[in-house]
Amino acid sequence: SRAPFGLMDIPIAPTTAPTLLSRTSTSTSTATELMAEDKGNNHQQQKLLNLLGAATKAGPIMQRLEFLGDTVLGYLVGLNEFALNSSLTWDVDDLRKIHTKAIQNKTLADAGRTAGLGQIYSPDITFWRSAYFRDEMQLQSPNALKIDRDAKGLPFPSGRVTFRLNDKMLSDMVEALLAACYLYGRSSCSVSDGRIVVGLMEALDLPIPRIIVEEETAQSCNLPSASSWSYAKSSCIDRGYAFDQDLKWSNAIDKMRKSFASADDHVLINLENGRKALFKIMGAVSSLDSEVLKRTLECDRAKLLLHCALYDDSHADEQDLIDCALFRDTLHRVGHEALQLTISQQIFHRYPSANERDMTVQRLSAMSHDIVVYIMFKAGIQRVLFDQSTTSIIKFQTCVEEADIRGKVLWTKRGGWILGLEQFYKRFTTTSTTTSAATTTINTTEPGRGVNEGETSSTLGASTQCQPRYMGIGGGRLLGQHRIDGCITGDLSFSMKTIVGALVLAMGMDGMWACIGPLWEETLLLSAEEIRQQFGSSSSAVMNYW
Repeated sequence: SRAPFGLMDIPIAPTTAPTLLSRTSTSTSTATELMAEDKGNNHQQQKLLNLLGAATKAGPIMQRLEFLGDTVLGYLVGLNEFALNSSLTWDVDDLRKIHTKAIQNKTLADAGRTAGLGQIYSPDITFWRSAYFRDEMQLQSPNALKIDRDAKGLPFPSGRVTFRLNDKMLSDMVEALLAACYLYGRSSCSVSDGRIVVGLMEALDLPIPRIIVEEETAQSCNLPSASSWSYAKSSCIDRGYAFDQDLKWSNAIDKMRKSFASADDHVLINLENGRKALFKIMGAVSSLDSEVLKRTLECDRAKLLLHCALYDDSHADEQDLIDCALFRDTLHRVGHEALQLTISQQIFHRYPSANERDMTVQRLSAMSHDIVVYIMFKAGIQRVLFDQSTTSIIKFQTCVEEADIRGKVLWTKRGGWILGLEQFYKRFTTTSTTTSAATTTINTTEPGRGVNEGETSSTLGASTQCQPRYMGIGGGRLLGQHRIDGCITGDLSFSMKTIVGALVLAMGMDGMWACIGPLWEETLLLSAEEIRQQFGSSSSAVMNYW
């Protein structure tokens, strides 16, 4: 039984500087600096309070935060699964089961109640009807209230709201709180490492199998105490994973490096050639400085992570590389959750009036299996994978060519893009993929479906005359085709997400998005209403969220 969690108990902007009252003898300039510092701290605290208020008040703003918080939850649980799996005991099926159990509504609601979060839920305006009201049976007693049949009823007096907090309501609020803490951390230099949102996860203590170790082993490996939920040594948000602080994972990485070294020469040569080709692809689109990119991804650990990501499980037995193959399962979990969070975050900031269903349509249109693999092929990343003999590559390439032919005909009629080249140039900017995650202003208007909202995806940087490339997709599907068979897209999508996972662990989620985010830019230019208008009749993914 844990004590109720207090979000405000976490230091917002920790500082060792004395207060103004204890520095009456300081110079005028120093006093001015301290006043500015206090003002900044107050501003940060008010920002957090505004976010928490929006997250605990039922309504459209909470629903928007819940949409983002769902991916924050998935990412942090996935990262913890990675941290706990240094022995590579869990394969992809184990990870899926553990993940599903940890994030389901019932689990989240139970954790929220135990942490004492249920008491801060603020319901929407609640109405009541008199027990004497029998309009349906046309029984009007002398004392019955005169209320129209279609009326909501009468509002409760202030302070007398009664409602039942069910599991769905509480789990939605918990996810909204996770989003609020995450957004605040992204906007604050002092807590940009995610410590506040991780603190909330500690309080929730979601069920994840623990590692059983002897006391001396735990001490030698510097594992967290038994009361700690998070085993990850860093959040991998603004920088890569702190392998140097995690001896168990450092040892696992060293073991995999030796396995590759003892394998046939052609294995390491092919993997290194693939890694160099991938580096060249990312260098052509990345918003990072070339020297920063090289310094980050040319170190031995980053090379090993990418080698594992590019490897293929089917050859593991031949070369005694089982651990490297199993590691791909964990990389995939990290990559999938990180990509989903980053894309959701982009949509959340770019479309401030979109409601939860709208944002779900946009996310499906940007990261369904078909779209992930299509983007992979357009960038040429499928050519850097170790196994080039798989029939999936040939089959999907055929699907891409057929879809592009259909798209070209459609785009020609529309003036070069689905909405015309003028609209494409207006929306597409070179720096829109780096939209500031520090934007935490809460829009207090009810979300709607703004048709032209995509025009405000970013105002940073100068517009580039890049030509649209993804003519063969729309609404989460390849044009003219239903969902591609999973036996074709499954392994390819898996491989792409293992690459994403390797980048997250090597350089952090921000670094990953700076490298590959530009590849997704074109998929984020349409609002949900535009997606429905253009592809609603042909895409089952869109129809499900009409």
